[in-house]
Amino acid sequence: MSRSPVALGSLIFISLVGVFGQDTAILAQSSPSTPTGKGIELKREPIVPSLSSITERGITLKNAVQPLDGLNCENCTFENVTFEYSGGAYRLVGCTFHGTIRVGFKGAAANTLALLAVVEATRAPKPPSGPSPGPTPRSFTARTPITADWISPQSPP
Repeated sequence: MSRSPVALGSLIFISLVGVFGQDTAILAQSSPSTPTGKGIELKREPIVPSLSSITERGITLKNAVQPLDGLNCENCTFENVTFEYSGGAYRLVGCTFHGTIRVGFKGAAANTLALLAVVEATRAPKPPSGPSPGPTPRSFTARTPITADWISPQSPP
């Protein structure tokens, strides 16, 4: 009977060391410059809109603000339009762009642009300190109509 409590105590101790000590042992063995293992698993990838199953055809938008996420258009015309983009799928095939076309970034897309700016700035001789400024809208002016395809990588063929 005297060995049972000792065996049980040893089993509990080994289990706790196995559960709580494993991460410490991995971190102690790896060098800071060589990442090993999976890292911190957060499971917080943003959910962004998928492509709309409805294809808009031949629509003309002028002087409008249009969400780009999920937009599925063929042969549409956009004149002086501001697109708002958060990182979702889009498909604009054979569309015509005229006037000033702006793309504003929000949510996941804005965070991605900000991260890319920080990474690029970090490569500079003096890395940035403090929070990075938000992404500025991108724009172009088409003095004559331009027909183009804008298709996101997440869009089905």
